[in-house]
Amino acid sequence: ADDGDSAESETIDTSNLKHYATLQQYLDDPDNSEGLEKLKKQSGEAIDLDIEIEDDTLVYDYTYTTAIEESNIANVSDILNQMLESSKDNFQKLAGVMQSQIDEDIKIKVVYRNTDGEVIAEKTFDF
Repeated sequence: ADDGDSAESETIDTSNLKHYATLQQYLDDPDNSEGLEKLKKQSGEAIDLDIEIEDDTLVYDYTYTTAIEESNIANVSDILNQMLESSKDNFQKLAGVMQSQIDEDIKIKVVYRNTDGEVIAEKTFDF
């Protein structure tokens, strides 16, 4: 959408980016999947990253490799939720760039899980 972005928000030139009909096509492109594979490797030993698609949503699914004690879950959840909230602008900017390349409306979801799969924190971002 060309709304003459306000001066304080950085505009990213998306005119030369490839275009895709669906989020799946976007992920199937080696140019994009390569970056995501790199991101998986960077997530480190303490956490495993899975990247998947649920309907129109790109999901970054992080699972801790060492169990978080039940007594610490609430604290960790609070910290992760605050971190997700403070990262909102970055995720919305990423969603915006991706949205400019993909015809279907998309969202980005970040999920943090304990080793047993229990969701500790999650947030969905749209453009």
